[in-house]
Formats: sequence, C-alpha cells, structure tokens
Amino acid sequence: FSFASKQRARPRDVRCPVVGGAMAGWGLDGSSRWLRVQAVLLVGCWAAFAGKLADKSRASNYTRVLARLLDEDRYDPSVSPMVQGEPLQVGVGMKLRRIAVDIHEAKMSVTGFMRMSWLDDRLFYNGSEEVTPNWSPQADFLASAFFDGARQVIWVPDIQCANCDEQRVDNQGVYIYDEDHAEAPAQQYPYNVFSGRPVKLQSPCYWPLMDFPFDSPTCNLTFWSWMYNGEQLNVTLMNDPIAWDRGHIGSAEYEFVNASCEHILEQYQFVGKEVPWPKVTIVIQMRRKTETYVINIIIPLACIVLLGNCVFVLPLREGRAGSGERLGYAITLFLTIIAICLFTSGLRPLLSYSVWLDRYQVRCVILTMIPVAETVVLFYLTNVTEDAKHYVQKNNPDLYKHGDRVRVRNFSFEPWREGTVHRCPDKSPTSRESSDAEQKTNVLVQADDDDEPRVWHHCELVRRNRVSEKQEAAVHIAESDFHRDSNVYDEFLVWHRILKGLDRLMHKCGFETSFSKQLSWRAVDQVFRHLYPILCYFALHQLYSDINPAFKVTGHESLEIFGGYSLVQEENVSSRLWNGSAFVLEGLWFVYSAGHLVCWFLLNLLETFLLRRSREKVRKQKQGRMECDDVEGGGQQSDVVEGSDVMPELFQEPRQVGTEPEIDTQPL
Repeated sequence: FSFASKQRARPRDVRCPVVGGAMAGWGLDGSSRWLRVQAVLLVGCWAAFAGKLADKSRASNYTRVLARLLDEDRYDPSVSPMVQGEPLQVGVGMKLRRIAVDIHEAKMSVTGFMRMSWLDDRLFYNGSEEVTPNWSPQADFLASAFFDGARQVIWVPDIQCANCDEQRVDNQGVYIYDEDHAEAPAQQYPYNVFSGRPVKLQSPCYWPLMDFPFDSPTCNLTFWSWMYNGEQLNVTLMNDPIAWDRGHIGSAEYEFVNASCEHILEQYQFVGKEVPWPKVTIVIQMRRKTETYVINIIIPLACIVLLGNCVFVLPLREGRAGSGERLGYAITLFLTIIAICLFTSGLRPLLSYSVWLDRYQVRCVILTMIPVAETVVLFYLTNVTEDAKHYVQKNNPDLYKHGDRVRVRNFSFEPWREGTVHRCPDKSPTSRESSDAEQKTNVLVQADDDDEPRVWHHCELVRRNRVSEKQEAAVHIAESDFHRDSNVYDEFLVWHRILKGLDRLMHKCGFETSFSKQLSWRAVDQVFRHLYPILCYFALHQLYSDINPAFKVTGHESLEIFGGYSLVQEENVSSRLWNGSAFVLEGLWFVYSAGHLVCWFLLNLLETFLLRRSREKVRKQKQGRMECDDVEGGGQQSDVVEGSDVMPELFQEPRQVGTEPEIDTQPL
C-alpha cells in the first residue's frame, strides 16, 4: 500500500521515457505502465534473492552433514572402520608426474599423487536427501581436511612406502562420497572415502649395468600397511591404479617408458603362526638417452679405429713419401684414443665389473695398438734382414783359402773356437743336408777338437802377426760393426727357422708356400692391410649386435652390416649419414678386404690344385720313361733319384751343350 500511495503522489507527467514509450504501444496510460514495470523488477529481484538463499541453504547442508558425520561424540578417528571377521579393503594407486634416476647414488626420485580409497560405514549419508536434490553420487562429495588444528578429524590408513629411504607426504584432505557411491556395481570393492595426497618419494634402485650406456633400469615402489596384517587390512589395487601425465615426465638422462602395478601377498612368521601381509608394488621402467654417449664417445672411437687402416697404406721402405711418418701417425692415433677414454671417464659409473662401454673402449684401444705393434715389428724385421744381408756380404767365403786358420762359432753367445779351412763350397760339394743358402754363405771348417769339418755360421781370420795395443784397438773398432751384425744374423737365423717350419706345416696342409725363400716383409704388410679391417669389423660388430634393439632406430635392420649406424638418432637423413659415416666406411672397407682375401685364397687354391696335377702327370711320365730305359739298357739305373730335389725337366730351363746343368732353386 505504501508503494501504491507513493505512485499516486507522483506527478503524472513524470514517467520513464524508455519503458513508458514501450508501454504506450500496449495501450496503457502512464501510471499503470509504471506500476507494471516496478512489479516486474520486484519479481526478478525476488528470484535472485531466492537462488542465493538456496545456495546458502545447500552450503549450510554441506556443513551440517559434515559436522554431523565428524562429531567427536559420534566419530573416533583413532579407531579403524574394520568389520569384524572381514579385512578392510584399501585400494592403492599412484599418478606419476616426475621421475628422476641417479646412476651414481643408485636412487630413484618420484613426484606424484598417492591415491587411496576405502570404506568407512560411519561416514554414510544420503546426499540427495540431506544435501541437495540434484546430488550426483559419482561426482559430488564432501571435502574434509585431515586435521582441525592439531586434532585429527578422520581416520586414514597407515599405508607407507616399504622400500623408500625418504618420503614426504602432504596431508591435504579426503573426499567423502555418499552411501549410493559405495554400493555402485562397477567398482572392484566398495568405498566411500578417497584420498589423493601429493608425495615425493626416494627409493634405492639397483639394476644391472653390464649394457651401459644402453641400459634400461627397472625400479620398484612397494606400499603396505605398517600396523595391520592381511587379516585386518587388505592392501589391493584400486580402479586405474597407475597413471601419468602426458608429455615428458622423465629426467634429462632417462626417459620414461612404462609403469605397471601388481598385488603381492607375502606370508610372515609371527610366533609360529603364518600371517599374510599384502602389498602393492609399482614397477617403473626407464630407458637411458644415449645421444650424448654415441656422439661424444662411440663415434670418435670408431673414427680413430677407421683411421688405423691408413697406417698400412704408408710405405715401410725409406726414401718413399710418408715412410718416416708411419710410426708417428700410428702412435698419434693410439694416444688420441687414450685421451678420449680419460676425458670421458666421468660419464662412466664406478662399478666393480666391466660394462659395454668399457669393452668397447678396450677393443678400440687394442685395435689402435695393433698398427703400432705391427709397424715396430716390421721395422725391426726389416732392419734385421738388411743387417744380415750386409753381414753375409762382408763374410764372403771367397776370402778364405784352403788351409787358413780361422775362428768359428755358430751363435754369438758361444765362445770362439780355432780351426782350419778344410775345403770351400766352390771346390767340393757340401753335404746334402745343408741348404742352398748355407752352401753360398758358409765354408767348411774343421775345428781343432773335431774329427770332421762342418759348416759354421760365423767365421773370421786369425791374426798371426802381433800388433800394438793402439793397432789392436783400431782393429776392434773396425770390427765392432761386423760383430754387431753377427748378433743380428743369429736373430735372422731364428726367424728363418720359424719360416721354414711354417712352410713345412703349410705343405702338410696342401699349400705350396715358400716363406723362407721369398722373404718379403712388404708382402706381410700387404696381408695385414686386408686382415686389419676384417679384425676391426668382427671385434666391434659383436658389441653392436649385443645392444638392445630398443635403442636402435627402427627400419635400419637391413643396414646391420654397417655396425653402429642404427645407433645414430637423427631425424634428418643427411645428419644421420654425416654422423654415421664412420660406420658406413668401416663396413665398405670390410667388404673390400674380405672380397680381396677370398679371391686371393681361391686363386692360390686353384693354382695349388693345378700344380699338383701337373706334378703327378710329370712323375708318371718319368716313371714310364725309367721303365723303358731299364728294359732297353738291361737294368741300367737312371740318373734321376726319386724323392731328390732335382726339378722335373718340364720346369727346367733348356741346357746348353758343354755346360753343367744349373738347378733353379726358386719356388714354382
């Protein structure tokens, strides 16, 4: 009534210009139109006020229901909600947000949310009746904190990480669902309380590192109840027990691969009674990022091993381009690979056993040391051969005449013995047991204590005239080089015997070789030139094959011949070719060397087979000719002795009339 009286007291010409104009179209006068507008505004304000009152009423219902459920006289948070005779089902799960693995301390750090759900019948309520009619049992809940000041207000299971060294848990609160949610049929077990607490866990993680840096650690997190056994509380898996954020959750060194959960029921002995103690184990699989090790260690070592092949290309003989740099080049490669191993030792874990990277480095060091050792040995053998050749030239048997007094010995460590030159090889033939080389380089000398003359390796004239001390010193200085060469000649004889034994062994195997006669260290160097790439390939390819295929680029199975090319993790094809060029060149060099040696072996095998057939044919022809000569000559013996070293006429040079036949001692 006051509102109407106020309207009647207002002047009639005072009206709302906008609303009044609109009402005029409806056929209403000014006073009635203004009354209608005010009535509409009042209804809208009342609706808004009623909605706020409803929200306040719902919020008050939340508080009222939560206060009723957690009343101190009704709810005791120190007592567990376990039902007599049946264990309480507590589901455990985890959401992973960040995982880091420390290889030096062998620990894993996990940051995420630890989830738990259980049934507490003391917290049952009907949400649609007590809170709001629009209550959704699966989505709506009552939120409560763990503590009200210093007082605990709700019971929480004492689930702990059994294998963690450090664990930090933030007790934020729980979600309390109504009784309809607990009876939902889609759940594995009934629950009406859910807790998701932020945690940071650190647990020891030990995994085998034999494949380092291509290792995949697997770490575990075990959760169980600290106070309750399996007869009172059963720790089980909740719905969707494990989850993780999309994207990168691993560390800078390891990447996350997968995670899984499993329920384990263990039995413990307590005072003669076997008690079950369930636990939930979360298995986290990681994989190391290998780009740093491949780029900084494996590829440089492979390049140095590849450059080791170039050592055998440089000449051995003096006066050729690069001959003086061969040994320095090989030693530089060896020292470089040692430096790489030392500079990258900090990336290797401190272990009591060798890992894949150690085996790779050791093989690369040995492969780089082989050219150095081969060069030193061939230089030594070349010098020995040259010094022995000079000694033979100086110790010319033509200098000794029949009846000369000489000093002789076979080896440089034996004492000198005096004797007399009995005969020279050009005047009387030596025994059949002596070789051709001995006939050309030695003389027959009968020592004073011997009954018969024989061949000596070292021989020099005995000075009959006495000389002064200064002249004797001058003679000794002049003979010092000669005596030094005699020692070298002894070493040459040792190698000559070894090569002769090798020839006999190869002859027994069916191969016609003459290493002791065709003594060429350049040929040995050429053989090493093709053997070294094959040795490098097989030594390193085995290690490449031992790597887990998960670390290799998919789609490169056909390029296994190139060894570590599949380890190059590059999206761009050109970058992959540049980074893996050392592996490609090593594979191509292996193919070339293997093909060269196979062809050489087949040609020598064919030559040996043909030579053997020709010899058999010649032998049969000679036997037939000898039988004919025996029949015609009445049993006259032929000059050809079977088994002698005289070569068949088919392989001899034509003789000249009136000259003695010359026997060719060169190999066929």
